[in-house]
Amino acid sequence: MLLDKYVMAGWGICHFPYLTNQVTNPFSYASLNSIRPYNHHTTSTVWASILYELYWNLLETLPFQLDLYSASPNHGKTLALLLVVIGLKLQSCRPTFIMACNAIMQAKELLTQDQNKCAVTGVH
Repeated sequence: MLLDKYVMAGWGICHFPYLTNQVTNPFSYASLNSIRPYNHHTTSTVWASILYELYWNLLETLPFQLDLYSASPNHGKTLALLLVVIGLKLQSCRPTFIMACNAIMQAKELLTQDQNKCAVTGVH
């Protein structure tokens, strides 16, 4: 069940659950050209799907850390969070998708250089 459908009594703003399976959730950056209706709910669903896939790509390549207070970029979950937060700090106000993705790539370069390049650039 989609959380927003539960909260919104059966109707929701998300078209698909956040999953890395493109059969269940076909939203990707390429789908921005064909999404109708094109509004902030659908575009933010695409962005959330991209970040969710980034998170799982990093978890597949780096170990999982149970320590909730660790900020080490050597673990998948903390690196994903660090990349997004540092990317937010690096990007300008009102960024496009490209600008936001470039900021996350710049954050990756600052934190890990070329390590984990495939996990970050392999997001659809």
